[in-house]
Amino acid sequence: MRHFLTSLTIGWFLTFATAQAQDNQSIEAKIKELMFEKMEVEVTKIEHSGLTRTFATEFYTVECNFDGSIDHFVYADTANGLVNVTKPSTSTPMPEMLETLKPTFKLATEKDGQLMLSAFKALYAKKQQF
Repeated sequence: MRHFLTSLTIGWFLTFATAQAQDNQSIEAKIKELMFEKMEVEVTKIEHSGLTRTFATEFYTVECNFDGSIDHFVYADTANGLVNVTKPSTSTPMPEMLETLKPTFKLATEKDGQLMLSAFKALYAKKQQF
């Protein structure tokens, strides 16, 4: 009898836990659907001669408007897929940016530095000022 009650209790708990997990997944799916309905995304390729001379990848700005709240991002199309290279708010290292540099580009002269600066200004123009 004791094993029967234990089995019954465990069975009820597993049924309840499974139903709860399915309900949570259903709610999560509904929330995601609602959020995507309200979100507008605009993707624009960044065109700039400084970028093509210093980086071996293409960059894109992404503007996300969610219910009036706008966020901006920068993505690089790398060999490993799209990588978020949005300007950090701190001096956080960005190793993914090093991987996108052209192997032939060398930062050796002031002219090279000015070219790199112009490329960064193109990447982080307007919404993400240096």
